[in-house]
Amino acid sequence: MSKTARYCIYAFIIAFCIIAIIVGVNAQFFSTKENDEIPDINISNVVSVDEEVDISNKFMQLFDNKLPQFKEYDNVKKMDLNKNYVYIYSENPQLPNGPYTKKLDGKYDIVAYLPVFNINSEVTNNFNNITMNYFVKMMNDVITNSVANTSLTISFTANVNDNILSVAIIAKLKEGDKPQKIMIQGYNYDLINNKEIKVADVLAKNKVDVATANSKIEKVIKKADNTLYKRELINPIYSIDKVTNFILGRNGELYIIYAYGNQANVYTSEMDIVQI
Repeated sequence: MSKTARYCIYAFIIAFCIIAIIVGVNAQFFSTKENDEIPDINISNVVSVDEEVDISNKFMQLFDNKLPQFKEYDNVKKMDLNKNYVYIYSENPQLPNGPYTKKLDGKYDIVAYLPVFNINSEVTNNFNNITMNYFVKMMNDVITNSVANTSLTISFTANVNDNILSVAIIAKLKEGDKPQKIMIQGYNYDLINNKEIKVADVLAKNKVDVATANSKIEKVIKKADNTLYKRELINPIYSIDKVTNFILGRNGELYIIYAYGNQANVYTSEMDIVQI
């Protein structure tokens, strides 16, 4: 064997030994012994955003006081031809899109974006009457009867999905040391057939049966925190056939609204929003 060949063999043996040593060191420091515990990454241990809280947050974000882009409907008659199907009430010509504001230091502070239906129909006239008798009356009561620092903010959301106009008004009332009171009212109008949309119409269109809807409502109410406001599942308001307060979201999702501050003399911001 030539000297060169022997040197090559020696070099190969030395390199092999070095590699073996490196592997051995790595095995000592980085290998997992048979009895070593391997961390169990369980997705159930990961903190996730609560689904119902997320739905409520998305619902509240809808109230941006912006009007949708309307197309013209030949069969829908306006009361004021110079305004759109819904407009924002304003007493200030410089602020045609609101808000209405009124303030008296030490007594009250009102900021209100009030949507008005500009459709000549019995249904939308009734919608406007509800707004007048509930939200406008609330504003007048604050101005007339407020005896402590009172804050009232009124906002709205409005959108059109598949020719269904959905509008909801939210009022947040804080009177002195009383808990905050939140009230919400939804309106839904079929711009093609000039009629009010009922929750049964939405369920039928989306092919959702009554049992599925009731199951979803029950799930949300059972998960709700009862420490601030007691829910009773036996209450008939939690049956889908009794639902009157709802809107459609911007993607057509159905939001059923349980705003417990809607009740007279009940001061609470507690609410449940059921998305179907």
